[in-house]
Amino acid sequence: MTSTMPGLRKPETQVEYPDSDGLPMADNDPQRDLMFDTIKALEHHYSEVPDVYVSGDILVYYKEGNPRRRVAPDVLVAFGVPKRRRRSYKVWEEGKMPQVVMEVCSDTNWESDLLKATLYYTMGVQEYYIFDLTGERLQAG
Repeated sequence: MTSTMPGLRKPETQVEYPDSDGLPMADNDPQRDLMFDTIKALEHHYSEVPDVYVSGDILVYYKEGNPRRRVAPDVLVAFGVPKRRRRSYKVWEEGKMPQVVMEVCSDTNWESDLLKATLYYTMGVQEYYIFDLTGERLQAG
């Protein structure tokens, strides 16, 4: 017979949120360069603002308890979030989704980047940008 002492709770199972999804960061040098250059430019632009977090290719977990609910934007900006080094971005810990997300599309990921627009919108991202370096995949309507 198992009994539980009053006031004691069974420890909850620890949920692991990996720091990496094992996928490559960029498909090519120009894509990687644009990601890095954009992150650095935004970090410089907001360098004097203590509560603007800029990052890229970091896992953003958006559903507590479910580590499969994640995205890794090429570039992100979160206003009202302190600058600090992170291994991942957990929305429930930070208190908000990043407000700005940018993806740099390539020959292999441009369709999934288009599909992410709906996901980001439902998650509360206010601005979503997709850049097509070659102009071959995304065309103005």
